[in-house]
Amino acid sequence: MEATELETCHEDGIHTDCRSAGSGTHCARLPALALALLSVLLSASAEPTRIVAIGDLRGSTTIEYVNTNVLANIVTSILALAPKPSAVIVHGDMIFSPVNIDQGYLQFTNIMDRLTTNDIPYYCAVGNHEVGGSDWYAKWQDAFDFPQNGPPQWQELVYYVDVGCMRIVALDSVTGGTNWLGGLRSRIDGEQMTWLQSVIGANSPAVFDVMSSHIPAYSASVAHANGCLDLWPVERDAFLQATVDARSTLYFAGHEHMFYRRNVDTRYNPNWTHTITHIVNCSGAPFHNELITNTILPEIWNYSDYAFTVVDVDPDSGRGTATTYTED
Repeated sequence: MEATELETCHEDGIHTDCRSAGSGTHCARLPALALALLSVLLSASAEPTRIVAIGDLRGSTTIEYVNTNVLANIVTSILALAPKPSAVIVHGDMIFSPVNIDQGYLQFTNIMDRLTTNDIPYYCAVGNHEVGGSDWYAKWQDAFDFPQNGPPQWQELVYYVDVGCMRIVALDSVTGGTNWLGGLRSRIDGEQMTWLQSVIGANSPAVFDVMSSHIPAYSASVAHANGCLDLWPVERDAFLQATVDARSTLYFAGHEHMFYRRNVDTRYNPNWTHTITHIVNCSGAPFHNELITNTILPEIWNYSDYAFTVVDVDPDSGRGTATTYTED
């Protein structure tokens, strides 16, 4: 099915076909979000780069481990993009459970193989639905072959890859490493934070750093109220401060079972004068359709359409755009 444009909104306040929804705005079609890049980071030799971001692809039961219909449609839409993307990033919860390999990872990778056979690699961050049982990490390693340049106890869970003029960083907001047998950890701290600071900002050769984790910085859905990185606010703020200090601009996540765009700025911390654009995608999981009302809401949300986001960066102009499309 042909994708429909659902572009994220820039702070210029220009809206198209929007309607009021409570204390925020729920839009069917919005202007593209412009991403400002630092001129000091620009490289004259860098080429324009396009990536696609998706997340929360899982089905809702052990009968449907992956929402294969929606994922297949999204992959078809990605393959129809011109120019084609250089990579796809996935923000976790690709499968309902790691227990049944045939119904889980194989369903996911069989569909995603359509991308790799067209020279479009994909890079996943781990979600809570990929973690379960004592052998979850062995199954992760069997299913994927991601870079092994992260901190020792997070090999292939935390890593970076340079794609064109972007550095993509996959983070683990779920586990404490490869031997993790506990519940949701819901933080990015310690050794992982130290490593992150060593590969972004001035320590990255790329024009633009893009972060991806499963759990977002702030809760928006009632279903996950105070259950995202805000469960550990001190650690969350230290992570975001490191992102601000590195002048990184774009942070993707999933987990919330809805699409939204949030500008993390001085409303959240008076020191955060450099805005982080935080985009949460839902590309197949059952929707959560009730928003928390007693907090700062995302600028834009949509919990009736599955979404994927296309990011284009042009280093010569020093600009980029993040455009979100819906898919049935």
